[in-house]
Amino acid sequence: MYRIQQAPLHSTHFTDLVPVTSADAPGVNATIQKGLQLLSIHETVLKKHLGSCDFDRATVMTGKKSDVAKQLQDIAQYAICILDCVAHNLELAVLDAIISHI
Repeated sequence: MYRIQQAPLHSTHFTDLVPVTSADAPGVNATIQKGLQLLSIHETVLKKHLGSCDFDRATVMTGKKSDVAKQLQDIAQYAICILDCVAHNLELAVLDAIISHI
């Protein structure tokens, strides 16, 4: 999913399901870029309009140095808001609740 900031409205869109060829940060970032390119969303669009990204808490996504979030910020050339994925957090909470009652 990606979020576009374009006054006066902000919008969130589902991009695509693209197979990940490598689970490291460069591989995940390349897969994200491929999914966006399928929708004709290139780096020039990201540089102007990318506002936030939602990720799970995996280190490859939101680590400190060369994670996917950092690579997307490098493309955008400004700080973007990195959020924890609400759906993923809800899934983890439900799983914890189920396990605690087994």
